[in-house]
Amino acid sequence: MAIPVASPNALLVDTGYDGDHFRDTLLIRDTLPIIPPRPNCKASENSDYRHYRVERMFASSSSSGV
Repeated sequence: MAIPVASPNALLVDTGYDGDHFRDTLLIRDTLPIIPPRPNCKASENSDYRHYRVERMFASSSSSGV
């Protein structure tokens, strides 16, 4: 029996994945890319980075040993 696998609604990744081809592929698959822009990026994407900020908060608290 096959187990159904749900596709994600959003994908949170680091700035290394900030590329037009990667973003377009995710949008075609109905997945919202949450990628912070690179510092040298001239065109800014209109995305909601609240997810990214929360994820970074948990990453920094877990790496400090708290």
